[in-house]
Amino acid sequence: MSRAEWDHYAGRAGYLKNQGFYLYREKRLIVHGTWFGIARQMELTKLARVRIDMPNGLDAEWSVDVKKAWARPPSQVRERLQRIIAELGAPSRTIYTRRGRVLHDARLPIWERVQTDSDIVYRLNQQNPLVAAFRAQLPADVHTEFARLLQAIGSGLPMDAIFADLAGTPEIVKGESIPEESLRHFLETTYAGLVAYGISREQIPQMLRVAEPFRSNWYQTEPLIDEIARDSAR
Repeated sequence: MSRAEWDHYAGRAGYLKNQGFYLYREKRLIVHGTWFGIARQMELTKLARVRIDMPNGLDAEWSVDVKKAWARPPSQVRERLQRIIAELGAPSRTIYTRRGRVLHDARLPIWERVQTDSDIVYRLNQQNPLVAAFRAQLPADVHTEFARLLQAIGSGLPMDAIFADLAGTPEIVKGESIPEESLRHFLETTYAGLVAYGISREQIPQMLRVAEPFRSNWYQTEPLIDEIARDSAR
């Protein structure tokens, strides 16, 4: 969507505060933007909206106040919502967690997301074509030091600052901009690496479209892919 549409649908309170249940009493909205204490308002679920319609005969069960401006779901409903609350936010989470997800090969993302027991770890992907191509140019005796450098960069990811920025104004948080010359170099190296991995040339554009830094620079990347594909086919 356009920036104007994004701002319009955010509403005055913004996406983060507007997520949650929207309770209608006889088709009149009386409560909006709340999970009724069943779940927290989180960045990953800020796109989730759930409409609940209730008749006016259930005011007592729903603890509707005199002004018809607030209500609380009865225990039976809360128990039911508590069981399905994870599913309610799943489509919203998918929008964010699938960014950078590859379609056929886990070696494409520069950053990889790894589940370790109860923790989620982000680290540089040593199988990424750009990383692998650079390592191949290094003398064998510095490969270990290079791997340690990648670990140091990964462990130094400023999680607190990133979380604070995303919780406040996520729409302005972006990766570093890439000059066209560098983007072309990244694309040529990645394209060659994917071909070497056995990925068909027809699949490559679809994979690149959802992987950074190509996803955020797709208007530049798409014509370059066609050009690189023609050159490699000669």
